Amino acid sequence: TLSQRLGDREALPRQRPPARDIREPTPFMRKGRRSHRRHVVRRVVVKGPARSGKTTAAENFLLKVGMFGPSRNVLWYMHSEPDLKRYVTERVDFFLREHEEIAEKVGGRGGRAAWNLKMVDGAVWEWVPANASTTRARSAAVIVGDEVDAMRPAIGDAIVTLIENRQREYGALAKAFLCSHPDRGPLFGVDRLLLNTD
Repeated sequence: TLSQRLGDREALPRQRPPARDIREPTPFMRKGRRSHRRHVVRRVVVKGPARSGKTTAAENFLLKVGMFGPSRNVLWYMHSEPDLKRYVTERVDFFLREHEEIAEKVGGRGGRAAWNLKMVDGAVWEWVPANASTTRARSAAVIVGDEVDAMRPAIGDAIVTLIENRQREYGALAKAFLCSHPDRGPLFGVDRLLLNTD
């Protein structure tokens, strides 16, 4: 049975709660959006369905950092390099080009040192696949873990520790944003991260 396989872990509830009619399209994002404004919040974890605005909330925070400062280094982790390249090409390049307040702050050789590396107002913004080599020897005040449940379990399960170690030197400027839809079930991934947050 399920309870035998789970051992001392809690079994899943047998009944689902009744569905609610919620008028706002992304009600689970309210706290995620507000938390960007609060300096005491160091880690934001957002769980939600696919294509529902979780990544957009992190992009909005980057927009605020880029427009109003203070200038900070940014690390953005995704689960694979092909998906990361597509995301940077489709969304990041557009994002940096179409927001005039940020476009004028993008520096370097035409604003690009590499496809995944941008200099914004003197800070390094870097988009990298989450693996053993990219989660070491880097630090940033703002770190985003996008699609945590799609990351290799060894990285996804340790993402909070890896991020906190990379943000120690930034103190009050440090902010981590972790988001995903729950692909790994209620005991792992984004669900597990939510259990360990306030």
